[in-house]
Amino acid sequence: MQRSARMNGALLISLVVNALLACAVGYLFFAPKPSPSGGGRVGGGTGPKTEKGSTNAVVGLGRIQPTGGLIGVYGIPGEQVISYQVEVGKSVEKGKPLAILSGEKERQLNLEMLDAQIKEAQAIRDAIRESGAAKMADIDAEAQLAEAGLAEDKATIAAKVRAALARKKNAIEEKSRLQKARADGVKVSEQEMNQFTLVVDLADAEMDGAEAQKRKIDLQQTQSKESIKAKKAAVNAETNRAVIQVPLDSLIATKNLATRKTEDAKLVATTGGTVLRILTQVGETITNQPVLQIADISRISVITEVYETDVTRLREWLSKDKVVNVEIDASSVLGTSTDNKQIKGKLRRLDQVSSVIAKNVLTPLGPREEADRRVVEVTVELDSNQGLENFIGVQLQTKFLAPGTK
Repeated sequence: MQRSARMNGALLISLVVNALLACAVGYLFFAPKPSPSGGGRVGGGTGPKTEKGSTNAVVGLGRIQPTGGLIGVYGIPGEQVISYQVEVGKSVEKGKPLAILSGEKERQLNLEMLDAQIKEAQAIRDAIRESGAAKMADIDAEAQLAEAGLAEDKATIAAKVRAALARKKNAIEEKSRLQKARADGVKVSEQEMNQFTLVVDLADAEMDGAEAQKRKIDLQQTQSKESIKAKKAAVNAETNRAVIQVPLDSLIATKNLATRKTEDAKLVATTGGTVLRILTQVGETITNQPVLQIADISRISVITEVYETDVTRLREWLSKDKVVNVEIDASSVLGTSTDNKQIKGKLRRLDQVSSVIAKNVLTPLGPREEADRRVVEVTVELDSNQGLENFIGVQLQTKFLAPGTK
C-alpha cells in the first residue's frame, strides 16, 4: 500500500513537471514577438512601431555586399580545375585568365588538327587549280598549232590562186595576140587557139577549187574555235567541281567555331575586381555552381530587409526629403570604439527600395525572434567603406532615420 502511494506520488510530480515545461516552451514559441522596429508582429494590430515606440526610425537587418554584387564565374560542368592563376584577396582585371581546366589541352590539340586539315585542303585545292591551268595551256597550245596549220593551208591555196591567175592572164593575152594575127591575115590553126582557151578554163577551175578549199578552212577555223571554247568550259567545270569537293570552307567554319568554344571555355574574369571566394578546389570537378566569385569592393552597400509594413514610411520620407539618413551598427565587426562602431549611409532613390515582398533571408539571433517574416529589400549606399569590404555577407543592424532626426 505504502509502495503504491509512493509510486502514485512520483507519477503525479512527473506529470506536473512535464506540464510546466510544455507551458514554458509554448510561451517561448507562441508568445507575441516585437517586430525589428520594436512593435508587435507583422500584419497584426496597428502595424509595427519604430524604435522605442516612436516614429523616428525604421530598423531592419542588413547584410554587407559589394554595390555591384557578387559576380560568379562559371566553368564547363564535368571538367576539372588543374590549377589557379589567382588567389583570394587579389585583384584581377577583366579578361584575365583565372585557372587552367582539364579540357584546355584537348581543345588546343583539336585546333592544331583543324589547322593541319585546313592546310592540307588548301594544298589540294591549289593542286587542282594548277592542274586545270595546265589543261588550259594544253588546249591553247593545241589551238595555236591547229590555227598555224590552217593558216599555212590558206597561204598555199592563195599561192595556187595567184599562179592560176597568172596562167589565165598569160593565156588570155596569147589568145588575144593570135586572134589579132589571124585578123591581119596570119594563118593560125584552130588547135592552137583552143589550147589557150583550155588553159583559161583550167585556171578558172583551179581557182574555183581553191575558193572551195578556202571556205572549208574558214569553216574548220570556226569549228576549231567553238571546240576550244567547249573544251575550256569543260576543264573549268571539272576544276570547279573538284575544288568544291575539297571541304576547305567547312573546315574553316569548324575551326572558327572551335576557336570560339575554346575562348568561351577559358575561365577568365568577366569583370575587374577582387577574388573573394574559390568554391571549386584544385582537382575537383566543376558543377553548375560558380567556380569562384569576384566583386568590386571599392564600393560597398548594405542590403537591408525591412518589414513590409515599414516600407510605406520609407517611401514617404524619400518623397519628402529626397534622402534618408541611415545608421549602421558595425560594432560587431569593427569593434566598440566610438570612432568606428557606427557607419553612415544614405537612401537616395526610390529604385533602391524593392517592389517585391518576399520571405526574409536574414534571420535575427535569439529564440524569441521570428524566423519567418515578410520583408522588402532596401539598398543603402555607404558614405565610406570603413573596412567593411573585409566582411562581405555579415549581418548588421540598420536604422533608417526619419527626416529631421538627429
